[in-house]
Amino acid sequence: MIALARIQHGREMEPRWIISPDQRHWTELAAFGTVASSTAEAIAATRRLPTNWQELRTSQLINPRLLLAPIVNPGKVIGIAGNYVEHATEVGLPPSDELRLFAKFPSAITGPHASVTARAKVTHQLDYEGELAVVIGTHLDIEQELANPMAAVFGFAVANDVTARDVQHDGNQLTYAKSMDTFLPIGPWITVRTEHTPPLSERSIRTLVNGDEVQHAHLGQMVRDVPNLIHDITRSISLDPGDVILTGSPRGSGVGMDPPEYLKNQDIVSVRITGFGHITNTIHIV
Repeated sequence: MIALARIQHGREMEPRWIISPDQRHWTELAAFGTVASSTAEAIAATRRLPTNWQELRTSQLINPRLLLAPIVNPGKVIGIAGNYVEHATEVGLPPSDELRLFAKFPSAITGPHASVTARAKVTHQLDYEGELAVVIGTHLDIEQELANPMAAVFGFAVANDVTARDVQHDGNQLTYAKSMDTFLPIGPWITVRTEHTPPLSERSIRTLVNGDEVQHAHLGQMVRDVPNLIHDITRSISLDPGDVILTGSPRGSGVGMDPPEYLKNQDIVSVRITGFGHITNTIHIV
């Protein structure tokens, strides 16, 4: 599976985009004469690669701790609320057939192994939500007829939709609760969708806190699958290359425990999706 990643080499050097045909042999996009400053530019560069680029295999050892978020300067990060029935119930969302969207600010994005920092004076109920992130690769106008919405998908990543539950519920401030800085770890890379990519329904998502599994579901359990999400979103919102759709979280968030169990300082949260890698982030409460 082709992977597109972003890595930091030295504090004084600019981050570099790297690409792999197998998640083992990595080549810099710059080797093809491309310098990308955003995910949208990296997507365009990837699509211009020669068909035989996989033969150029630079055996470059990758330190996972150096991987950065592969999402840079997105126009939109769109979250989906209640896309797993049991999770909707545990967070108190009433049953609904309506599409429920929210926004996460791009400034919330952080790396797949970076720290998530929360401020105790702002929240005492920090929660996790492991999710599949969909990265758009093609501009879509509103009400555009799509025979195959998946053709608009460039690839997939693993994400954690970190949420301050007390801000969300007591203050009814959903965007604020989800958009604080570092509240969107994402990565470890973008797994590029190809015609050979197995169906998402065959993959599972797991979230672990300090090594204990707290969420586990198949992606096929989503109320709206990815094609339907794209179709419904573009009824009124256009999409552009580099935009991200967070497809919702399964049951098992801390708020749904009895009693609720929220994240503590130095907790380690890992989200894994079959075939797409994993992200692991340490919680810092200051």
